[in-house]
This record gives sequence, C-alpha cells and structure tokens, in this order.
Amino acid sequence: MESNMRHSLNKLTISIVMISLSPLTFTNTSSAATSTVVYENQTVTSPIAEGGTATNNLEVKNTQVSVTGGQLSGISWPSAVSIGGNNGTLSLSGQDYGDLTLSVDDQSTVSVQTAGVATGLYIRSDSPNATVTVNNAGSLSINSTSTSTSGTNGILAENYGDLATGNGKVNINLQSGSNINVSTGSSSNGVVAAGREVSVTTDQNSQITLNNTTTSNNSMSGLNLNARQNAFLQNNGNITINAEQASGSKVGVNVSSSLKKATVINQGTINIIGSNGTAIKVNAGTEDVTSTGDISITGANANGIIVNATDTTATDNQKLSVSGNITLDSTGASAGTAVALNNQTQGKGIITYDDANGTISVTGNNATQGANGPNAFFQTNAVGGDVLIDINNISAININSSNGIAIGSSSSGGTGSTEINFKNGIIQTTGNNADGINALNSNNGGNITINQGGDISTSGGDTAQTEGIYANKNGATGNVYINTTGNIDIDAKQGIGILTNVTDGSSTITVDNADKHIAVTSAGNTSAQQTIGILARAGNVGNSATVNITNADYINAVSQQGKAAAINTVATNGANSSITLDNINSVTAQSDTGSVQTIGSQVTGAGTSSIVVSDNVNIVKATGNGQAISATTQTGTNTITLGNTKIEGGTGANGGGVYMASTTGNQTLTSYADISADNDQAIFGTSNAATTIDNYNKITGYTNFTGTGAVTFTNNGAIVLQNLNGTNTKSSIDNDFGTNGTFNNKGTISFAETNNTGTITTATFNNVANFDNAGVINLTTNAQGAPSFVGNTLQVTNGGNGNFVSNGGSLIVNTQFNGSTGTSDRLIVDNATTGTGGATKVYVNPTANSVYGNLTGNGIEVVTVNGTSSSNAFALGRPVMNGAYQYGLYQGNAAGGAASQSWFLRNNNFNPVVGGYLANQTAATEMFSQQLRDRLLVMPASQDTSQLNTLWMRTKMTHGSYRSLGDSINNKNRLYMVQMGSDIGVWKLNDGNLHVGLMAGYGDYKNTSTVEDTHSKADSKVKGYNAGVYATWFQNDDSNKGLYVDTWSQYGWYRNETSGKDVSGSKKYDSNTWSTSVETGYGLVLGTKDNLQWTATPQAQLTYNYYHADNLYDKANVLNVTNSKGSGLVTRVGLRIQAKDIQLQHPVEPFAEFNWINNSAKNDINFNGMKLSNGVPHNRYETKVGLVGSITPKFSVSAQVGGTWGDNKYKEYAGQLNLNYKF
Repeated sequence: MESNMRHSLNKLTISIVMISLSPLTFTNTSSAATSTVVYENQTVTSPIAEGGTATNNLEVKNTQVSVTGGQLSGISWPSAVSIGGNNGTLSLSGQDYGDLTLSVDDQSTVSVQTAGVATGLYIRSDSPNATVTVNNAGSLSINSTSTSTSGTNGILAENYGDLATGNGKVNINLQSGSNINVSTGSSSNGVVAAGREVSVTTDQNSQITLNNTTTSNNSMSGLNLNARQNAFLQNNGNITINAEQASGSKVGVNVSSSLKKATVINQGTINIIGSNGTAIKVNAGTEDVTSTGDISITGANANGIIVNATDTTATDNQKLSVSGNITLDSTGASAGTAVALNNQTQGKGIITYDDANGTISVTGNNATQGANGPNAFFQTNAVGGDVLIDINNISAININSSNGIAIGSSSSGGTGSTEINFKNGIIQTTGNNADGINALNSNNGGNITINQGGDISTSGGDTAQTEGIYANKNGATGNVYINTTGNIDIDAKQGIGILTNVTDGSSTITVDNADKHIAVTSAGNTSAQQTIGILARAGNVGNSATVNITNADYINAVSQQGKAAAINTVATNGANSSITLDNINSVTAQSDTGSVQTIGSQVTGAGTSSIVVSDNVNIVKATGNGQAISATTQTGTNTITLGNTKIEGGTGANGGGVYMASTTGNQTLTSYADISADNDQAIFGTSNAATTIDNYNKITGYTNFTGTGAVTFTNNGAIVLQNLNGTNTKSSIDNDFGTNGTFNNKGTISFAETNNTGTITTATFNNVANFDNAGVINLTTNAQGAPSFVGNTLQVTNGGNGNFVSNGGSLIVNTQFNGSTGTSDRLIVDNATTGTGGATKVYVNPTANSVYGNLTGNGIEVVTVNGTSSSNAFALGRPVMNGAYQYGLYQGNAAGGAASQSWFLRNNNFNPVVGGYLANQTAATEMFSQQLRDRLLVMPASQDTSQLNTLWMRTKMTHGSYRSLGDSINNKNRLYMVQMGSDIGVWKLNDGNLHVGLMAGYGDYKNTSTVEDTHSKADSKVKGYNAGVYATWFQNDDSNKGLYVDTWSQYGWYRNETSGKDVSGSKKYDSNTWSTSVETGYGLVLGTKDNLQWTATPQAQLTYNYYHADNLYDKANVLNVTNSKGSGLVTRVGLRIQAKDIQLQHPVEPFAEFNWINNSAKNDINFNGMKLSNGVPHNRYETKVGLVGSITPKFSVSAQVGGTWGDNKYKEYAGQLNLNYKF
C-alpha cells in the first residue's frame, strides 16, 4: 500500500526524472540541519538550492531570482528556489532532514523562463515526523514552453517520510502579496502539497494564475493537495485558469486524502476558462468542505465543486457547505454539476447552501440526465447512507441545458433516506428533460422527503418529460413525502409539476402555499405527451398515494394535444389513494385535442380511493375532452366528498363533471358542490356494486351510470336537467341509474332555461325501481311561460316496473289553455303510490297567452301513469283560477270508468273571484237600503207626535252567507253601516204632517267566496258612502196610527276590491248607485191590555236601484269584467206589530216585524263574455224583533235583531241600534 501511495504522490516527479535523471534510488539518512540561510536584497540569476543537511530554514527577502531553463538542470527538482532534496542533486531517496521551512517575502520575485518543466519554489524532507513549511508572499512567474505531461509548478512541497505510521506534515501558506503565475503547455500546478498530513492556507490577497495557450491534453490545478492521511485547505485567495484551447482537466482546488479526512474551506474566487474545468475537487475518506467564494467555469464539461467521500466504513456525517455565486458555462457542450457530493460512507451526506444573494447557473447541452450533470446540486450515495440537501436561501438556480437538474440526488445500496429542502429562492431550468428537483432512492426502507419553499420554473422541453419535482422511490419499501409552499411553473411539451413514484410504499404530497401556484403549460405537444400538475404513485397493500393541498392560489395544467391533468394519483397492487383539497382558488386542466382529467384517482387491486374537495375551493374545471373529477377502483371502496365549490366538466365522449368507476367496490359521492359540464354529463360512471350519491347543492346536466350495480341517488339540493351540447336549445336528456336504482328527491329537479328554438325538452330517468318524491319537480323551461316551451316531459321508468312514490313533494308544470283544449308539461311514470308524506302537489303555471274556457273531453293531461296509480297520489298544490273557471286535477277519464289511471286538468268549478265580483255588486245595491222605522221610532204616547222634527242615527251590522253559481261557491260576508239624518222641516198637509229631511251614510262590506269543491278562496270588499233626501207624510199626529207614506232617494259611491291568497293579485274598481223608494203603511189598533196599546201596521215598499260599474280587465286573473247589471226593482211587503205605552208606565216597548222581499234585479256580470249571476235569491223572508224606550221625553233608543232566509242557503243575521231626538 505504501508504494502505491508513493506512486500516487509522485506521479509528476517520476515523469520529470524519467526525462532528465537516472532511475530513482531510496536511501536513508539521518542528519538534521539547524541553520538558516537568508538571501536578502539581492538579484540572483542562478537557482538557489540549499541542501537539507546543512540548512533547515531558507529565507528570501527583497530578492529577485531570475533563472532560465539551462540553469535549472542538475538540481533536486528543476526549480528556481529549493531546500532539501538530496543536497543539491536530484534524488528521491528518503532524506531525513527534519523540519524544513522556505519563506519568500512580498518584496521578492522568482522568475523562470524555460523550455522544459520547472518549479518556482521546491521543498522536501522525508523525515517521518518532520514538518515541511512554505511561506510565500512574493511573486512567482513560471514560463515554460514545454508540453510535457510532467509538471510545471509554482510551489511544490513534499514529505514522504513514513507515510504509513509517521507524523510528517506539509504546510503551505500563501500570504498577502503572494502572486503565482504559471504559463506552460505542460501539466501545471499553482501549488502542490504532498505528504502524510497536508495543510494549505491562502490569504485573501493572494493570486494564482495558470495559463495554457496550447492544445495539449495536460492537467492543470491551482491548488493541488495530496495527503495520505488528513488534508486541510483554506483558500481565501483568487485562482484563475486560462486554458481555452487545452483539453486536459483543469481544477481550481484539487484535494486528495486517500485514507483520512479532507477539510476544505474556500472563501476565494475561482475562475476557469477551458474544457473539463472543475473549481473544487475533493477525494477523501471523509470530508468537510465549505465554499463561500464565487466560482466561474467556462468550457465544456464544466464542474463547480465535486466532493467524493470514499471511506465505506465511516459513520460520521459528510458535509459540503456552499454559498456565493457559481457559474458553469458549457454552451454547446456537456456541462457538469455546480455542487456535487458522492458519499460512499455510512454517514449522512449533507449539502447546504445559504446565501440569499447567491446564484447557481449551469449552461450546457447534455445528452443524458444524471449525477454527472448538468446539475446545480447533486448528491449520490451508493452504500445506502442518508442524503440531505438543504438549500436555505438562494437568489436563483439557473439550468440552461437539456437533461439538467437543479437539485438532485441518487441513493442506493442500503436503508438510508433522502431529504431535500429548498426553502427560498427560485429555480429556473430551460431545456429538454430538465428538472427542478429530482430525487432517486433505491434503498430498502429509506424514505424521500422534499420540502419546497422557493419557486420552481422549468421550460423548453420538446421530447422527454420535464418535472418541477420528481421523487422516485423504487426500493423494496419506503415512502415519499413532498411538502411544497412555493410556485411551480412548467412550460414544456411534456411536463409534470410534481411527480412521485413509489414501488412499495406510500407517496404523500402536501401543498401549503396560500398565494402560490402550480402551473404546467404544454404548447405544441403531441397526443402522446402529457401535462400534469401533480402526479403521485404508490404501490402495495397498506400504502397510499396521497395529495393534501391545504392552501394554494391555483393548480393549472394546459396542453395542446396531449393529456392534461391538474392532480392525479395512481395506487397499484392494493395501495390506497387519497386527494384532499382546501383553500384553493382554482384547480383547472385544459387540452385542445387531448384527454383531460383535472382531478383523478386511479386504484388497482383492493385499494380504496378518496377525494375530498372542501368548501374553500372555488372551482375545479376541465376544459376539453375529459372530466373535472375522476375516481376509479377495482374491489376497494370509492369515495368522493365535495364541499360548497364549483365543479365544471369538459366535453367529448369521455367528458363530464364527476366520473366514478369500480369493478366490484362500493361507491359514494357526497356533494355540496355546484356540478356541471360543457357536454352536460354532470355525473357518470360504472359500477357492479352499490353506488350512493347525495346531492346537497346543484347539479346541472344529466347522470349516467352503467353496470349491474344499483345507484341510490338522494337529491337534497337542485338538479337542473340539461343536454344542450353547447347549443342552448331544447333537447332530450337521458339519465341512467345502473340496475334497479333508487332516487330520493328531497330537493328540486328542474329543466334548464333555454332559448326559443328546437323541439320540446324531454328527460328520462331510466332504471329507477323506486322514485320517492318529497321535493320539487319543475318541468317548466321558461319563466315568461312562452307557449313554445309547453310540452316538456319527464319520464321515470324501470321498464314498466318502476314505482313513483308521492311523499309530500310537488310537481310544477307550464300549461297552455286553448279554450276547450290545451297542452301541458307532463310527468310520465310506470306506477304511482302514496307515501306517508301525502300526495304530490301539482302547481300549474298557465302560459302568458292562454285562452281559458270550458275544457272538453278528459281535459289536459298532466301526469301519465302507464300502470296503476293510487287515488290520492296527486293533488293540486294551489288552485288553477284563471278566467271565470277554476281547474281541478282529476284521475281517470271524465266519463268515469277504469280506462285511464292518468291525471288531468278539468274545469268543474268557477274561479272564486267571480263570486267576489258578484257579491260586491249586490252589496253596493243593498248597503244603504232602509224603511221608515229604520229612521223614525215609535215613541210613548205623550212624545209620539208627527208635529215635531226628528234628528236620527242608525248603525247596523250583518253577518250572512249564501251559495252562488250553482252551489259551487259559498259566500260569507259581513256589513257594518252607519247612517244619520235630520228633518229640515215639518208642514201641515191634508190634515196630516209632512216631514222633509236629509241623510248620509258610510258602509263597510267584506265577503269571502269559497269554492266548495277545492276550498279555494277569494276575498272581496266594498267601502260605500251615500247622501240622500227623504219625505214622510203622516195622517195623524200619532205616527203609529193611520196612514203614512214615506219616500226617499239617495246616491252612493263605492270603492270595490277583489283579492285573496288563492287568487292572482288584487283588483280595485269603482261603482255607484242611485236608489229611490216609496213605502206606505196603515197602523191599526188591535187592542189595549195592561196600558199597552197593540197596533199592527201592514206595509208595502217599492225600491228601484240603479247600479253602474265601469268595464274592467283583471289582468292577474285574466278576466274581462263587463256589462255589470245590478239595476232593478225591489218589492217588500210586511207587517209590523208594536206595543205602545199609553200611560207612560213601561220604560220599554216591544215590537216585531215580518217581511217578504222580492228582488227583480238580475245582478249579473259578463266574465270573458260569459254571463254569470249572483246567488242572492229573488225571494227572501225576514223577521225582526226589538225594543224601543225613552231616555228622556224627547230622546229615544231602539235595538233590534233579525234574520233573513232564502234559497241557495241564503241566511243573514242583523243587529241594529237606532237613536231619535225630537225637537
């Protein structure tokens, strides 16, 4: 081993000796010099050579040494200044000189001009424990025209004393002012330090420059350390290598420690021009390397820092710490790696970079991808140790080359894990197959962890795939964890933002970047190329492919011809798949001609699939031929949970909103999302097991499931049926629910609004064994009710064996009334039964231009039942009252029988508002009707004189009811009225007394018209005011006896209104009346008993009422109300019996009255041209009883109650209070 080491250390020396000297011989001497030789203030033109026997310290001060090649011959090593060797002769025998020191101050120069190889400063001692030291502050200039492979060196220091067990050391110190310039075509070094222990330090003001203008293949090194044991280098100076034409290797710092540790600290700058350049190259058993200086390499195969740790038994960590700028420019040729660590130890390999202002740039054109470049950071470990790359802060990493990797690693041969941290900064790669972060771990059990906080941008790939982050775990076991909080932008013909591949383990990708995004764009790609935002792969039972996105701005994949996917997972051989999204503005995928899968989960084997999209995701969208969400399994369960978000699917045969497929596993979709698709295939898939779908928000489009499994669909939100294919026209919509499916409607099913083109919209729910309707089915497609939109149908079927269960839901249809015929939207079912919730309520919306008439035949079909229907399965939700009719919903044929189980609209009733109009008419004509004794009371004998004037008031309240329009409408009303008046004079006329007076009144009438069959109601009311005159003649002073004649005439104004919760809107209108009456009676004394004189007064009265109301149009009820006729003659014949106290002994006096009332007025109104009459009977019978009493001799009060009866169940009960004051 020692001879091998010596050969390695002296390969340059051996070459020189073979040219100039005799073969090497090794001798052992043991002299030790203690003297110091100083050259000071001299100009020396010949070499300075001091033998180590006599001198151990050589100092050159303020001395200029200038020698030529001829003068160099014959010394230990062809050098200008030397100490040691073999006392001035060239011999590599082990000379035991002890410690040697060579010092050159900053005022000294050494210049060599030669055609052969040469060294500026040379020192050597082979003492086992000696220390060889070079301190240089001077300027060394070595010019050699040789192209030999032998070395031309600025400084060469060696110690080969007992390399195996000795303690020899070599120290070189380049002090401030040190300037080494070597120009040669041969192999060259600025500084060479070789021995058992080697240490080199350079001052920040030191400079090493190597120049080679030839095309030779010779190597060049700025600082070259070759140690058998430990090597230490601290470079603070500048190293420049200019060899643009030369093809040999060029190394700024070259450190080798074959058995022990190399410690390298580089704080200086390194610049290399020429091919095969490497800034820092370290080969050691173990290592600790730190570089903070700027590095620039220009030329083919450029490398920055290359570190190899080779001790396979070592367990301590191998460290490579870097900051500063590194530039590798291999334009047009292959480039290497800026920072590389090849760790073959058992310890952890650690690469760190921490410089917020630092930049790593690599430019090249490499044919393959891997550890050899073109890379910014790369670490390999072939013996299975842990890998750590920690990029804390960096300004930018720029890779401008095909097959480049910004941060990469490769680990195999053991159980170690890989961790890559990219915390701040930006990665920019340009070129085919160029990756941002690429980690390969083939260990058994090792994991890969990648934490990305900086931004990644890759572009330019034409053929091979480009990834922002790629983690490949292909060992026997092990997991992958990706945590990203930065942007990822990929612009390549085939690109993936994040790709994980795990053969036997789990893959977990976590994205937490609230304001950041993942965007992959592929312009000009082919159909075979894919564009994916995130792709996670995992394998084997118990493992999972997991994507967790907790915060992101957007995730977007855009492709021209190839596949586009935003987030995909692939779980094989029984692994599970899980995708969870939260707090994302948008997740989108788009392809012009390729397939699209915005979110996709693919599971093979027995694994399960789970996709969760939370409320905080604004939109998941697919543009092109594909799905917004896709989840597939084989035997495992398939679960999708969607929060309150928007899901928008694509177009094409495979396009849709949500796709689910499972060979034998159960499937569940729980959606609080708004789901739609450009091709309207909102939810679709296949299943041979059970599929459960729960909708809590909105689904626009249709549902399509194939397979032998049953689909249970529960709609708690809204389903908008649509299949427009982008045309916005009416269409046919087929929904399929597997085999013997179940549909529970607790929300709303409706058709989408469309324009006025195309055919009628039809929809089918196929393979539904049981449809439970507790919600709303809305078949209308135009809010304005245009007639061209009437006729939509929804069929719910299971091949004739389906069952529609009415469970308290509703059905809404548009219906076109065309007089005696009509057309309606229609529900079609196999069979219909009634559940615990009761009948399905049918709500009919008549179209805007419907013409309402008397429907003929069966009427208008609304529900078609192809099988059987329970008798209470359907009922009207609200009355259909338009025009004069109310339309009801009836099962079966109009003629009866068992021919049909379907349901029809037929007009068996009138609109109750008709009853309201008719009731108002009658109320106006009768509101202020009166007779004499309503004004004038019969008073006790001493006060009852017709010679006095009377001031009077009456107030009356009635409650009544009657049937109208053939008993179909029941009217209930009440009237409150107050009227008052006063005589304005009393005159004698024909031995009697004539009273003339004025009167006025106010009345308030309210009525409710109820259709007996449907219990629908309409309200009507009248507010009236009147004014009139009256004249009464009494034959006797006692007004209760003898003949009287009473006349009056009055005019009334009325404000009418119809309204009600069951009718459409309200209508106000005015009317007026003129009424004139003549009444006569004759009071007969029947007898006297107990001071009460009983009289009977037969009475007769004729009243003519004139009624007028303008024609009107009730828009809300589609009614033309015209030709309102309420004028006519009212005849009353009655008998009044009164008791009168003739001696003023009784405080009150009773009376009773009996009347027959005949009204010859027709009281009819034309409704849409059809004449209808009120139900108030022509003949009515009235009875009144009451009391009258005097409060003072001139002030009397009367109270009475009464009732009136007649045909049409007419009845009215009234109470009246009268006040009289005589003056």
